[in-house]
Amino acid sequence: MLSYMVLKEQKSSKSNGRTAVVVDIDDTSPMKGKKLHVFGNLPSLYYGTEIKLALATGNGKKASYIVKDYELRKNDNLMKVLEKSGTDIDKYLRTLEAHMKYKGSGITWEDAESGLTEIYDTLPFPEADKLHKQTVNNAADPKRLKALGREALEIGRKRRQMDYCIEEFLSYINEAEREGAYDFLLTGVKMLCLKAQEFGLNGGRVWDNELAGKAQFVRDNIQERLDNEYGILEEREIVYYIKMLERDDSMLSEEQRNVLHCLKGSNPCVITGGAGVGKTTVIKALISCYSYYYPMSDVLLIAPTGKASRRLASKTGMPASTIHKALRKTPDDDFVFYRRSNPLPQKLIIVDESSMTCFRLSMTEAKSCLSETAISFIL
Repeated sequence: MLSYMVLKEQKSSKSNGRTAVVVDIDDTSPMKGKKLHVFGNLPSLYYGTEIKLALATGNGKKASYIVKDYELRKNDNLMKVLEKSGTDIDKYLRTLEAHMKYKGSGITWEDAESGLTEIYDTLPFPEADKLHKQTVNNAADPKRLKALGREALEIGRKRRQMDYCIEEFLSYINEAEREGAYDFLLTGVKMLCLKAQEFGLNGGRVWDNELAGKAQFVRDNIQERLDNEYGILEEREIVYYIKMLERDDSMLSEEQRNVLHCLKGSNPCVITGGAGVGKTTVIKALISCYSYYYPMSDVLLIAPTGKASRRLASKTGMPASTIHKALRKTPDDDFVFYRRSNPLPQKLIIVDESSMTCFRLSMTEAKSCLSETAISFIL
C-alpha cells in the first residue's frame, strides 16, 4: 500500500461504493504529487486525511482507480481531521474498527455505522449468517429469525407455492439453515419465524401473505373484467372473417374457429392444450382476425422469458418481448413504467407460456392493462 492524502470525498453509490479524490504523498511512488480519482469500499473521509491504499486501474473515460484495500490508522493526523470536521470521534472510531475488520466480507461503511444490524439485507444469507455469528453469536436473534423466514419464503416461491403445511414450512427453514453458520434451531424457535410480516397462519397452513394479496388482486381484476365487458370486435366482424377462412379452405378446425369469438369482448381468454394441438395456429388466427380490422400496432405479444419470447416471435412472424421489457419494469426495484395510471396502449395482448408467470408478475401485468384490453393466456 502507498500513502495518499484526501482532497475531496464525493457521493457514494451502489455501483461504485464511496469515491474520493486523493493525492499521492508516498516518497517511494513514481506518481508522487499526482491527483487520483479512487472508488470502492472506503470509509467516510475528510479533507486532509492520510490513508494507505492498494489500488488497481479502473475502467472509464477519466482516470480512476479501484480501491482493493485500505489502512487508516488512529493517529494525530486522523484525530485533528475529525476534530476539525466536527465529527463524533468516538462513533467514527468504532465504525472504523468494525469496517476495517469486516470490509473483506463486503460490509460497507454504512453497514458498520449502523452496528452491523442490517447485514442480512446487505449480504447473501450464508455470508451474513457467518458474519452474524462472529459479531452477535445468537442464533435466535430476532433479526436472524426474520432473515430465516425470508429465506424460507423465497424457497416456497421458487417452488411456486403460496401456502403449505407447517411441516413443509419447517423443512424450508431447515434448508435455509443448512446454508447458515449456526447449528439447527429447536422447532419451537423455528416457529418464531412466522412472526415475520410476510407470513400468515390459518387452519394449520402457512400463508405467503404477499403472494396471497397479489393473487386476490388478479382474481378481482378478472372479475371486474367479467362484470364490465368492453367490446373489441363485433360479432358480425368475427363471423365475416370466419366465412373468409372457409372460402379460402382454411385448415382451422371448428374448435379453433370458435376461439376467435373471444375477441368480442375484454373477458380474459385461456387457451390450453398439449404440444401439437394447434395453439400456435390459434394465436396466428387471433392476430390475423383482429388486425384485419385494426392496426397491427394494437397487438402485443409477450412471454415470461427471453427464450419463450424469441420462440413466440419465430412462430408468429411478429415482434415479441419479455413481460418485463414490455412493461418497462426495472429489474432491481419495483419501478414499472406502464401501470394503472399509465397503461399499455395495446387492445389485444397475447401472453404465451403464461403458466410460467408468478403472481407478482401477473399482478403487475394486470395493473398495466386497460380495462378494455383483451388478454389471451396461452398455457
